[in-house]
Amino acid sequence: MNKSVVPVEYGMRIRLRHLNTGCFLKSLDKNYDRPRGSGQQMVVAGNAADSSTVWIVGGPHDWGAQFPKGQPVRAQEVFR
Repeated sequence: MNKSVVPVEYGMRIRLRHLNTGCFLKSLDKNYDRPRGSGQQMVVAGNAADSSTVWIVGGPHDWGAQFPKGQPVRAQEVFR
């Protein structure tokens, strides 16, 4: 695993990896639909790095598409 530190910036494509297991955070093309389910997209951990393990760093929902691309995400700052 690469131990170099690179600031995370808005608009950057990243992969999120669990430190203990080495698994990648992966989004599924399926939403929670149980009774009283949130309707949100399912997210799981998986061993393979593929296109579903790439995440784009964006600003909070209330920022819309107007987040500052290329600027570092600061400590305690909310992003999605």
